[in-house]
Amino acid sequence: FKRGGRLTKACTEDMYPELAFLKNQKGVPTVRKTLLRTPLFLPETLAVGKSIYSGAVSRLFKWTQANKWYYSMDWNAQIFKTLFNNEPYCDWFSSAGNMVTGDMYNAASIDPLLAKAKEGSCRYVPILMRIITQELANRWVRNEDFLQ
Repeated sequence: FKRGGRLTKACTEDMYPELAFLKNQKGVPTVRKTLLRTPLFLPETLAVGKSIYSGAVSRLFKWTQANKWYYSMDWNAQIFKTLFNNEPYCDWFSSAGNMVTGDMYNAASIDPLLAKAKEGSCRYVPILMRIITQELANRWVRNEDFLQ
C-alpha cells in the first residue's frame, strides 16, 4: 500500500472491509481518516512524533553512528590487528586485488585504509567493518575454506 494514500485506503475499505481494519506496522488500520476514526490514528501520530524527536535529539547532541562505542577503534583495534596479521586473512586483506570483492572498490582509496587497519589505527571503523563482512560473506558463499 502507498503510505497514507487516500485512494488505496478507500479501495481497501470498500473492496476488503475485513482486511481494512487489520492493523499495519505502525498500529493503524488501513482505513480512511475521518473525524470519528481519529483515535485509530493515535499510534501513527505517536510513532511519527517519536521519530522526529529522536532525530532532533541525535542531531543536537551529535549522537551519530561514528560516536557509538562499538564503532570505536579502541574497542576494535585488537580484532583488526589479529584479522589483518594472521593467515589466511592477512593475504586476503593485503590489497583490493587479493580480495574477492576487490573489484567493487577503488583500489587507490581502499589500499591505504587496509594498511592503516593492519597497524590498528584506522579512523573509518564502520566502513572497514562493512568491507570485512562483505568479503567474508562472499568467501563463505563461494565455499572457500577460510576457517582453518
